Amino acid sequence: IPTVNVIEITPPNATSGTQIKIRGYNNNRRELFTHERVKDYIQWFTKFGSIETSFGIEANNNVTLHLAGLDHSTSEQLTFGHFFPPDSKSIQKLFDEHLVKAPDFYCKRLVKEGQLKNFPEIKYHAVFCIEGNKTKQEYNRMLRRQGYKAPEGAYTVQERYGLWLCKDFIPIQRKNEWLTFKGSEYTKFHAFLNCQDFRLTANRGSVDNTPSEIMADVKEAVLGIYSEIVQGDAWREIEWLESEAEGYLTAERERTDFQWRASKANKANVCEYKDTILVEPQREIGVFALFLKLDMLMPDLFPFEVVDYDTHSGIDVVAKGDKCVFR
Repeated sequence: IPTVNVIEITPPNATSGTQIKIRGYNNNRRELFTHERVKDYIQWFTKFGSIETSFGIEANNNVTLHLAGLDHSTSEQLTFGHFFPPDSKSIQKLFDEHLVKAPDFYCKRLVKEGQLKNFPEIKYHAVFCIEGNKTKQEYNRMLRRQGYKAPEGAYTVQERYGLWLCKDFIPIQRKNEWLTFKGSEYTKFHAFLNCQDFRLTANRGSVDNTPSEIMADVKEAVLGIYSEIVQGDAWREIEWLESEAEGYLTAERERTDFQWRASKANKANVCEYKDTILVEPQREIGVFALFLKLDMLMPDLFPFEVVDYDTHSGIDVVAKGDKCVFR
């Protein structure tokens, strides 16, 4: 434990408030104290980024914070509370505006309060926000993605999002395995569940000191909310957007593929033989088709007979060395 010297000073012409200066913190290692990294930490893992505002708790709504990381010469004013994006517009408008990318812009928030099944005296507060990746990227500068240079300390959706268990409305530990049944459903969620009866480890890094019976009830509450979501309108809406996007993408892919193939066909070599147009083949099946045409036009051209044709693997064609009648 480092030795700390505390000095209390009353500055001249002081107004109400407290100014705290900490010198030598973390042995003066400063690379972690860039503006975007500190801002992200404050908005996710401190009381100032509390999720309590989602439940009508307004005691700290007028609190503001002026932040300037070590790489910033001017401060930025932050407002109290964790940020959640507004619900997206109607799904039809969303699809008309963004087409195949519409699912990435979807957003729907569900706020729930209740008590545990076997411990009715224990209450919980939960907020589950279903968000597409583009919605996340619009408000979270720390998300890494292709074509964007994220600040130092950036992370992926998989590394940050999902379900967070909270105490004092501050995220403590992720429990994404509670939302994962097919692989990565948790990446769609920007979700928190607060319970004041969680028992934390000494460093506030885990809720694993909580009695197993309480944790089982909390998990049951989470699964109940999850079930309500996947059986409700929000999940149907995002599935509809994904199916429409896939259908549109398939049609666009086929249209593009046709244009490419037509262009390629127009450049192919062709010839006319015995009133029949022969086209230069580009694939193995084309070679076989050309062989069949020539074999019909000139039965004596090839001194062999094709016995079998199969393109699944290995040898495509098996042929006899002469054209005698098969026995």
